[in-house]
Amino acid sequence: MAIGTVQVSDRLDSLWGVQVVDYVYQGRRMDLQDLLVAVSEERAVTIENGISPLATRMRMTNKQLEDLGKLLSKFSRLQAKYKQSEDGTESIDLSPDELKLLNFVGYSATDTTLTLKRSDTEAIVQLIKTKMDALNNNSQTRMTRMNGLVEKRDGAFTSASQMMAAVSDTRKNLISALP
Repeated sequence: MAIGTVQVSDRLDSLWGVQVVDYVYQGRRMDLQDLLVAVSEERAVTIENGISPLATRMRMTNKQLEDLGKLLSKFSRLQAKYKQSEDGTESIDLSPDELKLLNFVGYSATDTTLTLKRSDTEAIVQLIKTKMDALNNNSQTRMTRMNGLVEKRDGAFTSASQMMAAVSDTRKNLISALP
């Protein structure tokens, strides 16, 4: 953000002996008040641009958590099929998406039909829970960051709005004071 200054002389200089300085910002000449408004608006837009990708990542994480919750439910139901003292096996059919999720949590599988021992099922349930906990922690961190950005953005828009009102009032007073 480069800001240049240009000395100009206008009616205020000739009437009151005030020397006016215009600022050049993004190729436009403007006075200090307009410059402050433009910078505040740009700050708000920049902050908004940081919020959007963060919100997208949060939606993706929430979708992953939802899918993992369904997978956890499926494996919990399988876990309930085992008898307490039995070391037998149970089979489970997974969709290709569920298989990808299973690999995502750290259990290596290539076939959509799995035959698992009780201990394997318990390990998978634990892997899913661990991954869900990690995603929840990341999600909470992102939510805190996003709340901070939203507050900064709102503050920047408020500042810009207040500056615009002040500029308008100042100009109105200056115009009414001219002979």
